Amino acid sequence: MKAFCLAISLFVAFLINAQNFIHENSVFECDQAFVIELPLQEQKDPTVFYQYEEQFSFWYRLNANTEESVEITLSPIDGGDHYTVLAFEFDEGDFCQQVFSQKTKPKKIQLLENGEQYIKFRLNTKAGKSYFLCVLNTSFSNCGHELSIRNSLSTLKVKAIHIPCVVPIEEEKKEEPEKLEWGKNSLISFVQLLDQNNKESHVKAEIIIKDPQTKTAVKIDFNRSQKHPLRIEKGKSYLVTCIAPGYKRFEHQLIISDYLKADSSDFDIFLEPLQRGDKFLMSHIYFHPNTYALKREAQKELNYLVNFLENNPDLRIELAGHTNGNNKIRRNKAYKNRAEQWNFKGSSKNLSILRAEEIKRRLEKKRIKEDRISTVGHGGDFMLIQDARTLEAIEKNVRVEVKIY
Repeated sequence: MKAFCLAISLFVAFLINAQNFIHENSVFECDQAFVIELPLQEQKDPTVFYQYEEQFSFWYRLNANTEESVEITLSPIDGGDHYTVLAFEFDEGDFCQQVFSQKTKPKKIQLLENGEQYIKFRLNTKAGKSYFLCVLNTSFSNCGHELSIRNSLSTLKVKAIHIPCVVPIEEEKKEEPEKLEWGKNSLISFVQLLDQNNKESHVKAEIIIKDPQTKTAVKIDFNRSQKHPLRIEKGKSYLVTCIAPGYKRFEHQLIISDYLKADSSDFDIFLEPLQRGDKFLMSHIYFHPNTYALKREAQKELNYLVNFLENNPDLRIELAGHTNGNNKIRRNKAYKNRAEQWNFKGSSKNLSILRAEEIKRRLEKKRIKEDRISTVGHGGDFMLIQDARTLEAIEKNVRVEVKIY
């Protein structure tokens, strides 16, 4: 409720149009503001993602190391959204508490009026000072915004995306074929995946072979029913990675030509099976945001898991769903004409359970017996990365783990 009160006090205190404010709880986290160092450093323009709790106010902290004038521009991602930007200069003490108790006042207040496409203003900074920008949502919707900071030498653009609103439904993409580079000493090898215990080739998995020098790589969707030719260079070292459901991760730097069989040119990769009680991560199982609808690229790894279960009929598994935080999730109107998996409404914990059950349902369709699969949902109780703000970090939290019994 603190953030809710803060937003109300900011609107009332500064005569911002309050009737459009959405009356729901929010989390006031100005002490976790997105930090930008001034003068601007050469870097990639970042994209940050924020959750339901931050939909009313998103904070930036600008640490000024020199005296300069910067131009700040804010534009909504969705033209129907409206925002107000409040700029504060910070000296010392507990800034968040000072704002909450209205003991500090903003240096600037900039409103995005109806029909306007962006907010633009200049901020004159002093060396050693910090400046906070509060981006307040003043409309019923909130898809996110772009913040641009420009000085005389450089420009930084930050895209802040509200996940439930703007993450699109991806179309299936055809991956461009990849290949390694080779020279005059190239030769052909044939890749084999083998179970370390029984030396049989019944594993299905993706193998990635990367040349650290040229940064080129090739991916092999390994299937025991096919021979997989691989062109390599004699004497060259490659990074070989394989992640197979039910097996320990294989990742080694190898001179592949030194491991070829003389009579067949086979390159054998031996995978160590996991034991009862071990866990592994389904590393390519992705869901559309705030739904339990699987993305298309998850199908390949599901097939790998089916293959593992078919070849180990005495084993059972537990599927554990995890989400990025414990949030109250609203139904996304963009998905209203889609199946029920797309139209979830409720708690993160319930969503994590439904995600685990969706994978179980897919496995059962592949004729894996129901009594071999149990499910559990942990919501955001066991996040790998707290306060995740990049897509990569969020995807690490939104995961499905498998325990073998």
